[in-house]
Amino acid sequence: LGVKTVILTGVSFNETELGTAVSDGKSVKYDFNPRNPRNSHGTGDVFASVFAGAILRGKSAFEAASLAADIVCAAIEATDPDHWYGVSFEKVIPNLISALQ
Repeated sequence: LGVKTVILTGVSFNETELGTAVSDGKSVKYDFNPRNPRNSHGTGDVFASVFAGAILRGKSAFEAASLAADIVCAAIEATDPDHWYGVSFEKVIPNLISALQ
């Protein structure tokens, strides 16, 4: 992860997808997931935690951002619609462990 690496979340070019952009100062790579209409608190914290863990496990910035976005989306999907605050990230920890091995 170099000094010139920039990661943006919430990138969108259409109404059906939301994603990340990772730039190394020379090029930009994008990764998108289907947009979920729910607004969930704590997703930035989950993203940052997964991203940092993936970097520490040797993933590139793009791989880490992509995994973080995937885990956030899975956590939103795994959260009961009646749950009023935060996402149930605990339910997708097995997915994260699998991806980092």
